Amino acid sequence: MKLALALLAAAFSFAAAAAHARDDRFESMDANRDGRVSYAEFASVAGQAPKFRQLDPQQRAKRLQRRFHRLDEGKKGYLTREDFIAARDARRQKTL
Repeated sequence: MKLALALLAAAFSFAAAAAHARDDRFESMDANRDGRVSYAEFASVAGQAPKFRQLDPQQRAKRLQRRFHRLDEGKKGYLTREDFIAARDARRQKTL
């Protein structure tokens, strides 16, 4: 019983840490703090990732646009925290 409770507590702790990391990522991209991440905000942060920085500017822009549009669940032209959650959940389902 104690082991089960310890495992359950660890699972909740992991979930909380994952949610915090997701929130940090969203917050780091939402430069104007309006609760939405525009393409410009997304590209300025995501474009700094090593996998994008190694590309020439034209390829980088094309891949960033493709990634942004894939994340934009409702095709609204901006990303929400819910879009980040949906992307995380989709990645989890893919690895199961």
